[in-house]
Amino acid sequence: MNAAPTLNIEGLSIGDGHGDIVRSVSLAVDKGEVLGIVGESGSGKSLTALAAAGLLPDGLGMTAGRIELAGEDITALAPAARRRLGGSRIGFVFQDPLSCLNPVRRIGTALVESAMRHRGLDERAAHALAIARLSDMQLPDPTRLIECYPHQLSGGQRQRVMIALALINDPPLLIADEPTTALDATVQRSILALLRRHAPSRATILITHDLGVAISLCHRIAVMHRGEIVETGPSRAILESPTMAYTQALVAARLSLGRVREVVA
Repeated sequence: MNAAPTLNIEGLSIGDGHGDIVRSVSLAVDKGEVLGIVGESGSGKSLTALAAAGLLPDGLGMTAGRIELAGEDITALAPAARRRLGGSRIGFVFQDPLSCLNPVRRIGTALVESAMRHRGLDERAAHALAIARLSDMQLPDPTRLIECYPHQLSGGQRQRVMIALALINDPPLLIADEPTTALDATVQRSILALLRRHAPSRATILITHDLGVAISLCHRIAVMHRGEIVETGPSRAILESPTMAYTQALVAARLSLGRVREVVA
């Protein structure tokens, strides 16, 4: 009997009280696999990810479907229990770390507090783990960096801190929502390399509008359009032989094979 996938979404619909914005989305991802969700802005990519993490904004809610984490139906959990999954079993990397990190608190504070809350560590052990995670992110002088405020770091450094925060408790599921969009090409490659290095030990979902980024990291890709998944398949198959007109348009408009090779390299 096969084990349940790390994340399994079946028939997910999300609405705002006036109609569904995301409709009948089903997808699954397992340990060691990276699933990319691609599509234009407003296609429902981020809402799908936020629903999986229990982070839908006020005014939006699931209208249908179920979300399972390692076989457990987490949509049936009470709100407090659902929130506890964040940081412990689900790590989330947001697009804009500057708006997510508290500007008046040192970056080490969030790391230490998360490790204490979810791992039950004392402050000294949590501090040591925070430094170790920052070191894993290949940040320079993490002992000094942990005392810095977000505005004192570069955009790439802040994104590495966000990844460290998402991974500090070794969650089985990592969701990265447009983690490279605001970064230049060199920093983008380094962030993708970090995600690739940590991918074998967990299930990973990458949300992006950039097919080149998805091809460089993902095993499979799901293409979203107007709130629905219109095509799924292995990454190379999506690039080289897309079957749906919308996917064909994405490939033609946003990507050339040379660009894919450049990103992968």
